[in-house]
This record gives sequence, C-alpha cells and structure tokens, in this order.
Amino acid sequence: MPGLRPWMRHALLASGLVLAGVAPGLSTAGTDFGLTGILFPVTIVLAARGGPAYWPWLLGYAFTLNATLPRPSGEPWWWGALIDWVFILLGSCVTVALSARLAGRRRFLPRYALHVFYPGHLGVLGALRALV
Repeated sequence: MPGLRPWMRHALLASGLVLAGVAPGLSTAGTDFGLTGILFPVTIVLAARGGPAYWPWLLGYAFTLNATLPRPSGEPWWWGALIDWVFILLGSCVTVALSARLAGRRRFLPRYALHVFYPGHLGVLGALRALV
C-alpha cells in the first residue's frame, strides 16, 4: 500500500470493511482471519505511520475482525467482539510501542524465524480446533 495515493488506501480499507459486513464468510476462514485478518496488520502500520487519519480504520477492523467470529448462543453479538476489541487495541498499542523502541536495533531472531513461526502456529491452532 505504500505506493497508493491516500484516497486509494482509504477506499481499499472501506471496501474491505464493507465486504466483511456483507460476506462475513470471507472475513473468517477456519484457522485464519481471511480478508479482515490480512488488512488488519495493514491498518496497524498505516495508523502508526499515517497518523490519526487511519485510526478509525484500525478501530473498525479490530472490532469487525471479532464481530464476525462465531459466538456462544445467547450472547449478544457485540459483547464478545467488544471484549476482544479492547484486548486487540491494547495489544496493538503494546506492539507498536515495542516496535518503535526496538527500531534500529540488531535483530534478535534468526532471519527467517517468522516464516517458520506463522505456519507453525496456524498448524497448532488447526490441531487444537480438531481436538476441541
């Protein structure tokens, strides 16, 4: 997204939220978070670099990402999403603060550690889902 004009970024983020509301099946897909999960990290980076203009997208995606998850019956649709949203918001703030603090420092993980970690943690989540 760095090469896009600001209005195009906002249009893409708006399209993603509309699609998540219209077709929630695309937002969550088994062990991952689908389209919303792909665009959520983008909103974190844009909010950190682009400032307040992207903060509403960060809040919207954090809420939408959890509002589309299946919830226990009898629970209001917004309650679990609100609790998850608070934790995601706090976690995002901690992640951005730590990233800013560690910027410019030497790497502490091997070069491709996250390339192994990401599919590995999805495998563990898939196994847990199969067991539960």
